[in-house]
Amino acid sequence: MLLATALVKTPKCYNNYKAIQTQAHAQVKGVSLSQDDIIRGEVIRELMCNLYIDKNKISQKFASNFDEYFAKYLPLLQSFINDGLIIITINEIRVEQKARLLIRYICISFYAYMKQNLNQQCFSRVI
Repeated sequence: MLLATALVKTPKCYNNYKAIQTQAHAQVKGVSLSQDDIIRGEVIRELMCNLYIDKNKISQKFASNFDEYFAKYLPLLQSFINDGLIIITINEIRVEQKARLLIRYICISFYAYMKQNLNQQCFSRVI
């Protein structure tokens, strides 16, 4: 299985794609992804696309324990749990249909580059 290890930006203008002939790529800029970025990306994608995370699947795929890996981030979901927007069990995290419009805010809980002092309560009170 091949996992993407970088994010790259390509040029906006078609003429800039001529660089492929000389450089073998049309990359304007990019960033290398850490293993942590890859794991978090998978979790966020699963939530955004499926409104569901199978913790065991993530744990097996990345040879880590989901609950231990995200131990300091899972408490950020508590206000969503209290409002009945997500359900967390031993094996899964499931976003309720009524929370679909808030999925980006729910995913912020797993985003490593967001400030840790976010007030999650304000997001779940939107409804």
